This record gives sequence, structure tokens and C-alpha cells, in this order.
Amino acid sequence: MNTELTTTLFQKQTEKQSLSADGNSEIVIPYSMLQENTIIDVLPEQMKAKVGDSGYFVIPDSFHLSSQLTYFRARDEGEQLFVNPLMSMFGIVKGEKAVLAIVTGMSLAFHLVLGLFRAKYTLTARFDLTDCTPDEDIRIRLIPLSGDDANYSGMARAYRQYQLNRGFVKPIRERLQNSPVLEYAQNAFSIRIRHGWKPRPTNVFHQTPENEPKMYTAIDFERTIKLMDCLKAHGVDKAEFCLVGWNKSGHDGRFPQHFPVEADLGGEEGMMKVLKHAQELGYLVDLFTNSTGAYEVADSFSPDITAKDKEGNMQVGGVTGSGYCYRMCPKVAYEKNDVNLLPKLGQDGFRGLHYIDVQTIVPPRECFDINHPLTKRQWVEYIHNIMRLSKESFGGYSSEGAYDCYADDLDYALYVCFDLTTPRQFYDERVPLWQLVYHGIVMCNPSAETINYPVKGWWERLLSVEYGSRPAMYYYSKFCASGLNWMGETDLMCDTDKMMEDSAVKVAKAYQDYQIIAHLQTEFMEKHEILSKSLRRVTYSDGTQILLNFGEDGIELDGRQIPAHDYIVLKGEAYEPGC
Repeated sequence: MNTELTTTLFQKQTEKQSLSADGNSEIVIPYSMLQENTIIDVLPEQMKAKVGDSGYFVIPDSFHLSSQLTYFRARDEGEQLFVNPLMSMFGIVKGEKAVLAIVTGMSLAFHLVLGLFRAKYTLTARFDLTDCTPDEDIRIRLIPLSGDDANYSGMARAYRQYQLNRGFVKPIRERLQNSPVLEYAQNAFSIRIRHGWKPRPTNVFHQTPENEPKMYTAIDFERTIKLMDCLKAHGVDKAEFCLVGWNKSGHDGRFPQHFPVEADLGGEEGMMKVLKHAQELGYLVDLFTNSTGAYEVADSFSPDITAKDKEGNMQVGGVTGSGYCYRMCPKVAYEKNDVNLLPKLGQDGFRGLHYIDVQTIVPPRECFDINHPLTKRQWVEYIHNIMRLSKESFGGYSSEGAYDCYADDLDYALYVCFDLTTPRQFYDERVPLWQLVYHGIVMCNPSAETINYPVKGWWERLLSVEYGSRPAMYYYSKFCASGLNWMGETDLMCDTDKMMEDSAVKVAKAYQDYQIIAHLQTEFMEKHEILSKSLRRVTYSDGTQILLNFGEDGIELDGRQIPAHDYIVLKGEAYEPGC
């Protein structure tokens, strides 16, 4: 079968050719053929279909959007670019056959392009060498699938096996043996508390200690102790607390500066009281840190610590309550910041799946600073250095997002992607593709939408269960005055004793529900099925099945009643492909 290869230079197509490839091989474009500042599109013959064909494309998550199935139905023609998919794979189901494509070379430059023109569908692998220096062959392995494997679940199992076979990842079950923190976290809720923050959006973009906006205090350390007591009294026996905004000037504050501990919250003495009290209750406490963003207001800020673009300018990561956020070069972050900060906090007694903000949700980049240049591959290596230092210091590591170049050291993703619901042009079905690959390897909360599901609604609860979540609760997740709170406008708060009590009751109910399925964190998610518009079934490696009813009415299946807006758990025999 042929593969179309298109090379573009400065937005002008310069070459189009065909490569020969059979149905079970690797497409290889040698390193010697690769040029910087080019875009190379690779379209295998297998990734083509016509309107009306039976089947669909399988497209992995980006950090903004969920994994999706695109059926070969008639619709408005056009093209959609999927920038930096979370996983280096894609696929097609056509009739009773399927083909999985795994990008095994130059994966850090990988994007996907879905097109529909003249009633023909195409799914093209794009390699953008304008922002990724080529350092190896482009390689795409094509794997034909049939029978019970000829679907998105089968593709996920095959990709997971590829990751396991090459020794890139290890199952949670194996890692538990040497990780008491990970074993604890499996059965515990993640409970985050945002103590304080500066106004967001800000009207002070270049902040100094003199013009820095005052931090708003939501919950100080003394009240945090009361909240822990309240949750414990309601039956939340295990919890991993992450203190957010404990640092000088609160959340986003003066990063990468963390100390002194914010005095308005109770200072270092108050924070250590929280730690001691939590330990007495049997809880873990971790501290939110940031080694990816750098702000001018920090006492350690210098342009020298930031990542640079090709023109030598500081890379800007956005605007927060602390003004312009400049990207910190991970080499500098590791060598000048984290090697001192993380072991100190670990020695103080903080334990948990230590959360470092942003790291695994931002796709790898290049740094062009002449004093600390990094390719994308080197960027990834230094992030891994930070991840491993975190695990050594605290017992584990977590962040947001879940690019699979980081999967070997990631223990928990606060959310895999932001959005599971927004419709788009080629979107037909959402599926937990990332979870089918990584459940049992990396724990996660699936999306920003499912954070705080006990105070949101039935839909978020079901979605959390469908995606195999280790749930995340977040007190004071709503902190943006603009209404752009990506975790939603419904929040957990404890301003008054009644609010604290009400929140504790809801969190405790969710905690008890979770205990029924917490053991599944060590199991692979083997199969996900869309049985009807309302009904989903998820099967795990130990044979456990979860049936979820998203409909308005109860549903009977095989003599079992699944109530509306609810789910049931069925125990079974160990899963075998073909079952």
C-alpha cells in the first residue's frame, strides 16, 4: 500500500511523493531527508475512507479536548488540526478491520490533520519541524487489528502493550510494592485547598513588591485544621491534602519564589501546625509548587532563568494574577530551584503525590538561550529530572495534563484534559481513550469539569466513574473574577461553619462511593462500550463491569436494572480479549 508524503517549506508545498508500505510495517522517513523549518505530512493509504463507509477514525485527546470518534458520515467539508495529541497514536476502523498507527520516531513533533473533501475522509500525521529540531527518523508503525480488537478499545490495548513491552511504563500494581505514598493515594481522595490569591484578571501586568496587588485570603491555616476535623468526623478516613497558595502572595504569587510562607495565612508556624494535625488524623499533606512560571515580582527573577524563542525573546506563558508569566527553562528550574526547594519540603515531613503546576499539560518546547539551550527531547529529560526528584522527596509526583512522553514518571493527573463536552465539526462520540491506555498505570481525574463533582451534579458524577477517576475535590477552585473558571462556577467553600458542614457531607458521600471502586485503580481498563445513546459499559482486567445510565429513565440489561442518572458495579472473572 502507498503512503502520500508532502513536504512544505514556509507555507509553500515543495514536494509530494509516494512511499511504499505494506499493511504491517513501519513507514520510515530517514533523518537524512529531514530539514528544519519544514512541515511533513504523512498520509498512509490505510487512513482514507469515503462518506458512507462503515467505521470511524480514532483521535486521541489534546489537553483541551477529549478523545473522539469521527464516523464517515456526510457533513460539511473542511479540515481540523489536532495540535500535540496527548498520545502518539491514531487509528481507523473500517468495516470489520482496523489499523492502529503508532508514532515511534519524532513523536515530539507529531500533530494530526483530519480532512473531508469531495466526500473523502483522510487522517494525516503531521510533523512540524518549524518548532522541533529533527534528531531521528520519522517512524510510524502500522498494526492491523481484527476480531474483538478491531475497535477503539482494541487499539488502546495494543498501544498500552507497546508502552509496556518497551519498558517505558510500569503498572501501578508493581510500583505499589516500593511506594507507601502511592498505596495510600490509591484509596484516598485528592483534596486541594486554595488559601489565597491575587485578583485575576489583573490590571498590573509588570508587578513589583511596591505595586503588587494585595492577596485575598479565602481560608487560613487555623480554619484548614477545622476543615480537616470536619471531614474526618464525617467519615473521610483517608485524604491527600494539597495546600495551594501557601507561598508568599498566594496562588501564582511570586513564583519561582515560594518563601516566606504567607503571613496572612498564619506563616510557617501555622503551616506546620496543619501538617502535624493532619498526621495525627492519618492524612497526607503536600504543598503546591511551581517551577514552570517566572514572574517579575519574584526576588529571584531574571531574564536569564527564562526559556527563549528563536529570536532570543523570553517565552510568555500567559497572564495570571501576578502579571506576565514567563516560561522558566526546565534546566534552570531543576538546577537552580528544585534541587534546593523540593528536598527541603520533603525533609519537613510533607508527603504525597507532590503537585508541580503546569508541567505535564504544556507540550515540550525548545529553549534557544545560548547559556542553556534545549531541544524538545532535552526539555523532556529535564522535566523528568524534576519529576524524579519530587518522587524522591515526597513519595510521588502529580501535575495537570498527561502527555505520554511523561507517563513513566507521572503518578496522578489532576485532569487529563479541560473539556469533555464541547461539540466540534468532526466530533461524533467522546471516548476514554487515554484511560483505556493508562488506567492502572497513571491515576487521574478525567477533566476539569469533573473536579468537585459532588456539588455539581449527576452528569459529572457519572463521567468521573466512566473514566475511572481517582476523584479530586478543590476548595476555592473558583478564583477568576472574569467567569473563566475552568473547573466551573460551582465550588466547594467553607466560609461559615454551615458551609463547611454542608461541603463535608457531600465530600464524605462521594468518598464512601469511591471506596467501592477504589481497588480498580490497580486494574487496566480493558473495554469501553457505547451500548446505546444513554448506556455505557466499562470492563476492567479483573472482570469488574460498570454499567452507566446517562438517560432520564431506568434501563434493564440482562435482567439488571440501572437507575436513571446512576450506575451499577458487577464483579466478574478476569477479562480476556474476545470476551
